[in-house]
Amino acid sequence: MKDNNQIKIGAYIRVSTEDQAREGHSLDEQLDRIKAFCKFKKYEICKIYKEDGKSAKDMKGRPEFQKMLNDLCSGKINTICIYKLDRLTRSVKDLEEILSLIEENNCGLVSVTEEINTKNAYGIFFIRMVILLAQLEIDQTRERTIMGLVGTVKQGIPIGRIPLGYKRDENNSDLKLKKKAIIDEKTAPTIRRIFNLYLKGYSYYYIAEKLKEEKNDLMQWKDWAIQQILNNRIYCGDIEHRKSLKDKETIIYENVVPPIISKDIFQDCQILMEKNKQSFGGSLDYMFGKTLYCAKCGSMLCVSSNKSKNIKHYICKKCNSRINETKIEKQLLDKLGSIAQFNMALTYNSLMVDNDRLTEILNNVEIDAPDERLKERKNELRDLLDDIVIKDIEDKKNHNKKWDDMNYEEKRIFIQSTIEAIYIKKIDGNNQQDYKISIERIKFKTSRINTFFDLIRKGVIDSYCKNDFNTWSMTTIDNKKELDEYLERLRKRYKIKVIEIPIRGDEYKSKKKSQELDELIESVINNPKCFKTIKISRKNELIKDRFEKELHMHICLENEK
Repeated sequence: MKDNNQIKIGAYIRVSTEDQAREGHSLDEQLDRIKAFCKFKKYEICKIYKEDGKSAKDMKGRPEFQKMLNDLCSGKINTICIYKLDRLTRSVKDLEEILSLIEENNCGLVSVTEEINTKNAYGIFFIRMVILLAQLEIDQTRERTIMGLVGTVKQGIPIGRIPLGYKRDENNSDLKLKKKAIIDEKTAPTIRRIFNLYLKGYSYYYIAEKLKEEKNDLMQWKDWAIQQILNNRIYCGDIEHRKSLKDKETIIYENVVPPIISKDIFQDCQILMEKNKQSFGGSLDYMFGKTLYCAKCGSMLCVSSNKSKNIKHYICKKCNSRINETKIEKQLLDKLGSIAQFNMALTYNSLMVDNDRLTEILNNVEIDAPDERLKERKNELRDLLDDIVIKDIEDKKNHNKKWDDMNYEEKRIFIQSTIEAIYIKKIDGNNQQDYKISIERIKFKTSRINTFFDLIRKGVIDSYCKNDFNTWSMTTIDNKKELDEYLERLRKRYKIKVIEIPIRGDEYKSKKKSQELDELIESVINNPKCFKTIKISRKNELIKDRFEKELHMHICLENEK
């Protein structure tokens, strides 16, 4: 160590955020103790390096610390004075680097609270032991924090600010669970609407502007805000930890909060967002925008148009092929004409695509939920379906449109909402215009059609039917209590007439009885206000005659209340 007159002290003081309130760790207290120490030792303080709110974990992220090392190397100071070693660093790796610089520049290190000697092996060993203990404390604190975080998240408590669509469960009797996230039904519909609009092919900007236009004041709507919502896994029930840390692997805790949308919906949006990272021009104006892929090279087809003739084309840049949209549409209908999945989707098109309320409910149905929760959704869906059918009857509309009856935007929305990818091949002909289209594969979106089919199969949603004259819905009920509750709800909303038609048994062998039944059936079939057919199954009741175990109940609209 140099004599006191040659020692040029660089005083280094630091606090991290968690140290601010700890006794003896404030910047002023550290500096006062260092000044008193230097006065006693008769050292000259040449410069003070003050680091406020900086962690000891990141040596390069501390600008004052870096200035001090530069001054040490340039000779402006030759001794570092600290209040305590953990103010300098808590990393063994960083300590070795600091000690090397001190040794290379023939400098020193002194601490107010610890006996430090950088000139002998024992002193260096002591310094290393102190830092090892400091690093052990950090590691143990981190482990305890992570364990506490995992427990908190698994209880359904998000870390940090609660996102739009949720609220804290402040009415929970358990004080520990008052911070738990529950769905806020006042704001959750906006979240479902955002996901629904995005799946229809609308951009972040369009959705933000649409919400502004609708006077939605839940937040300041910008395109980045829409993107953040669509990227947040919490809306499908999962919480992500360390997502923003580039050097750490993201941890996903699944099914810890009640979902606002299904995982299928979330996944479909992520697939669409990946597609949107590429530039495809005004693909929102195209029926098949972002759904067409080249069967030969696998590339997504870009959009192109001849504005003078209003002819729309799709282009594979790799294969240098150009395909007319009209030919694709014709081939798609030919290809899908016999596919039941497409026919069913087309039958339910108006319900699934155009009716936002129905879409919102479907997005929030848990397929594997307990029977009681499914029953609540079943009632909601059944009532909504009745309202849609009755509205069509009163408006004298055929709610289910044929493909040819749809306008261009309706076709575009239908394609965007039900199909994820169409793999297409161009077969060259004799000239540029003489070519054929071959559709090799079609991939449907699981979030729409599969969910709908699952709900029909489980009896959660009723079948929707049509003929040339009318539309109606059909369901099977084998529970008298469920039937009574449904008819009671229906009578509160509409004035109805109930017609029961038994399955034709032995008692209808007589010509008179058979004729009466035929007339009854005819009256139902020809009634334009018949909107519901219920198949009553009595399989659980003790009835001897097998024909009495089943009957059909038809519900007709008389006059709306």
